[in-house]
Amino acid sequence: KQPSMPRDKPVTCSELTNALFDLFSAMGCSCRPMTCALIALVACLGLSFQFFSGPTLSSPTPQKTKIETVDTSQDDLSPWPEMNTVTTLQDINQQWKAPPVYLLPNSVSEVDARLLIKYHRTNIERQRINDSASTQFDGRIIYYDRMEDKNLKRAIYSTQEKIRKAIVQQFNLKWRLYVDTMQIVQWEPGQSHAWHSDNTNWPGTSPGATHWRNYSSITYLNDNFGGGETTFMANGPNDTYSEEKVIFVPPQLGTSIFYPSGVKTIHSVQKVMGNTRYTLAMWFTHDERWAVPRNVLFDF
Repeated sequence: KQPSMPRDKPVTCSELTNALFDLFSAMGCSCRPMTCALIALVACLGLSFQFFSGPTLSSPTPQKTKIETVDTSQDDLSPWPEMNTVTTLQDINQQWKAPPVYLLPNSVSEVDARLLIKYHRTNIERQRINDSASTQFDGRIIYYDRMEDKNLKRAIYSTQEKIRKAIVQQFNLKWRLYVDTMQIVQWEPGQSHAWHSDNTNWPGTSPGATHWRNYSSITYLNDNFGGGETTFMANGPNDTYSEEKVIFVPPQLGTSIFYPSGVKTIHSVQKVMGNTRYTLAMWFTHDERWAVPRNVLFDF
């Protein structure tokens, strides 16, 4: 019979011996030598274990889980250049700082980048999704979870892991980081994206529609187009910003940009010219509730 409360102390050899003796007696075993032999064997082994686990009394409150140490020594992690290399900021009297933006070269191979572009061109009409809240990206995005090519999903997952580990290292994170969205995005000539923050309502600091996002990344799948630079506002005194004090990140095939998703990284995309621009966009969160489910993440 299971006790009504959990048992904290292990069952002793003596208790177990008596229990076995009673069990053999109840079964009507008349062979006392066999019974004694079994009891002696139990005693010699010195068995002591938790006989009853008991019911769980309460569930602990969910908490953030500390991450394991990650090794990104093989990643080519380049810090953002010093501000004195940005011509438009050299003559400013006040102190303006570069936003916390970092580059990760070679995060996707040229071969995989070309295959991802080809997949997008071939499947966008069939796998397109329209956003009821905003039409800006209607018919331009293929989400990771809708992709059918397992090899390409594996390539995207690999890129995601490089970026995730680089973020953990660069920002010295103490909590687990999960990817919440991965998508291939198409930018036709003439398209651009206005100044915005990835997790707040810019201008302002109130939480945005995707408030759970902590870090963002953009990976260039091609660079054979004009314009299309990802542009960041410099951080001025007292958290001020100016559209005249900006930093341009030129496209480079295979290079990823990653940065915190908040108001210190207000950014835009310059108008694309010439050919179509393709990027792999990802966002990361500490909140596991918004993470890509494991059965989707490892579906390759």
